[in-house]
Amino acid sequence: MSPTAPTRFTIGADTFRHGRLSAAVEFHCVRRVAPVVKNVGGLVTALADADGEASSAERVAEVIKGGAPLFHAFAELSEADSDYVIGHCMAVTEALDGEEWVPVWDPEARAPALDSLRMIHVLRISYAVLRDAISVFFFRRGIEFDRTRASAAVSYEPVRLPDDLDWLMWPVMADPPMCTYRELHDGTLRLADVAQMVDALSARDENRRRAQNAAEAAARGRA
Repeated sequence: MSPTAPTRFTIGADTFRHGRLSAAVEFHCVRRVAPVVKNVGGLVTALADADGEASSAERVAEVIKGGAPLFHAFAELSEADSDYVIGHCMAVTEALDGEEWVPVWDPEARAPALDSLRMIHVLRISYAVLRDAISVFFFRRGIEFDRTRASAAVSYEPVRLPDDLDWLMWPVMADPPMCTYRELHDGTLRLADVAQMVDALSARDENRRRAQNAAEAAARGRA
């Protein structure tokens, strides 16, 4: 996969650009900020169009443009969660200083590398980096169907991975695998890619159950 060009964006008169996070980091960031997105006042309402469907992530930016809802919502995160999200988002971001791009984050100090950056800049940079991943989690139209139970299903309590990792790891654990564990972490894949693979696996498994039930029903009819 060819490298993706950095994404430019502006905050006031300042110009920034950000690289891409790996699918795994996007997943863990979005999992942490999920309460933030849900609690930003008016977010879901502002995203609904006349037909009640969610529109593009660009409209999210308009809702939080003032910054106050972000301050309030991020204040509800634990220090560890906010450090994780902000640190990863700022680490892939640079600011345009004259004709040069300079890092905006000092990883050792865990603080902005530029004196001109305030907390509102940090939060809006974090949102800009995570915007696509937030759209995937909350506003994309995924596959929808009524799940079929296998005719000879046996009830059991499945073992779950912590922190909702079952969803992220499903394409890796598929038979055959649709991606590798490394690709989740090296930037090859985005969260949107993982979501599409999960949809495809869900459809495949459902079709297998339906085909099996239909074959068993046909066999019973011939008996």
